[in-house]
Amino acid sequence: MITFISRLKLTKIWLFLPYNLRNLIKNFLGYSPYPDFKKLKISLKKTKADQQKNFHFGTIVGSHRASNLLDSSLAKYLVDRGHSVSVLICDENLPACLNSSIWKSKKKDRLENTLSESPKKQNLCKVCFKNSEELWKSTNAKIYKISDLLTKADHKEINEKIKKLKLLGDVFYKEISLKEDIIAGCLRYLCLGDENKISEELYERYAISSLRICFCYEKILSIESVDTGVWVHGIYVPHGILNKIFKKKQINFYNYNTSYRENRFYFTKNDTYHKILPSESFEQLSLDCFTESELNQAKEYLVSREKGSQDWQQFNNEPLKDSLKELKKIGFKEDKKDLAVLFTNVVWDARLHFKENLYDDMVDWIKDTVDFFKTSARKKLIIRVHPGELISHSVSREKVADLDFLQNLPENIILVPPESKISSYFLARISKLNLVYATKMSMELCLYDAPIICCGDAWVKGKNATIDPSSKKEFLEILNLENWASLNNKMNKKNGLSYSHYIFEKKPIYFPYFKVAQDRKSFSVDLSNYEKVYLSKESVLNFMERKLTNKEEIINS
Repeated sequence: MITFISRLKLTKIWLFLPYNLRNLIKNFLGYSPYPDFKKLKISLKKTKADQQKNFHFGTIVGSHRASNLLDSSLAKYLVDRGHSVSVLICDENLPACLNSSIWKSKKKDRLENTLSESPKKQNLCKVCFKNSEELWKSTNAKIYKISDLLTKADHKEINEKIKKLKLLGDVFYKEISLKEDIIAGCLRYLCLGDENKISEELYERYAISSLRICFCYEKILSIESVDTGVWVHGIYVPHGILNKIFKKKQINFYNYNTSYRENRFYFTKNDTYHKILPSESFEQLSLDCFTESELNQAKEYLVSREKGSQDWQQFNNEPLKDSLKELKKIGFKEDKKDLAVLFTNVVWDARLHFKENLYDDMVDWIKDTVDFFKTSARKKLIIRVHPGELISHSVSREKVADLDFLQNLPENIILVPPESKISSYFLARISKLNLVYATKMSMELCLYDAPIICCGDAWVKGKNATIDPSSKKEFLEILNLENWASLNNKMNKKNGLSYSHYIFEKKPIYFPYFKVAQDRKSFSVDLSNYEKVYLSKESVLNFMERKLTNKEEIINS
């Protein structure tokens, strides 16, 4: 019998193998991470839905596990309830997509920041398409494939558009601008945050993929009278493109993504959660109406985040119990100087533009902050680099520590690298001022004494739980204050705890039939639990049917 330790060793060996080799082995063994819904012993003896609707799932990328698992499990139920359900999957036909990654490409591509071979030539597509197709066949949904929808004339028209394209130039499809999501897709592929690093070849590949998606949906939506669409993210290529198409067509859709808490998903209506969640206001959410019991529940969960015991995705790095000792090793001195801690994000992640942000991007914000502390020796700054630079699904190639202005730092500025086991929560405890851009750590910071300054699109922004400067000048004036603690009079961290309860407990929808892997890096569908949920009169599947048919609104979405 394989022990837990042996399984861990085998996992490490498996992950050490090149991605292409792992794909070949999976294909040879016939392995699939997806369920076969035909194996269910279900006899649905429910009344068919009173009002049949037409649903479309924009899954498309077969290797994106979270979306294939959630989409198919919902689709199976909706089909059996008598609704019309369709899905688009890619049959090895996109020259770049979510499955593309610089870490799966040639070393030469990393040097030139390009993508020289399509996912198909990289042997990424066969398993991706095969597993997804088998999964979707078992749901009995209507399957659309890209190659079946695109004609030679379509490809010719797309190629003509690409010939006229300039690097980082706008790409239009019937007045729909696709540029933002093409750039986001390129940066995600590169694991970089600098648009100037995008090669012409890479930009063209994501532009072609975007246009192919547009042409496919022009045909799908002429065949299907879709009432509601469902797909993951709502950014990048292809799912950001879907958002723009459905908005233009004025068809309702839902975007979703996994919540940090295990078995939970966020759903937002008619826009990506990246834009919906920061825009929700204090008044909209009635954050002053939460009970003491709810606030205590929020505190309990936020404390658990340090170890990730209730999460199914986590970025903690087994933090040290004695973080102070380690911090002193890298230059920290205990003195009476005021200490600010700046918490970063992964540079390339979800690079969208928010007009209300003070800075164009996080790097500019860090530079302004560092420049201030370089000329203010009476104050100290610790920069805590996000551990996700190293342990996310795609290791970042743009390291905060490598930024030019962070070299040869003065004594009063310390950089804690992503691999450090110094606890971010320890830093929050000793800080006199916490600085954030978009990190979700901003919610945990509401547990601590120091005021929180938000300069980006963190979800907690605008909830009266943080100080949100209206200008760069105001931000620098805050840094220059003699008494940072006085800022607590202008904010109420209780609202931050209320928001934490909302965002971690109320907002996400719980799906009990997902089984979380031991390493908390992935999950699967537990068919026996799915069957129980499927047959229950009041289950999440029944709940989601009501939501997606607009009989009830998903909370604040």
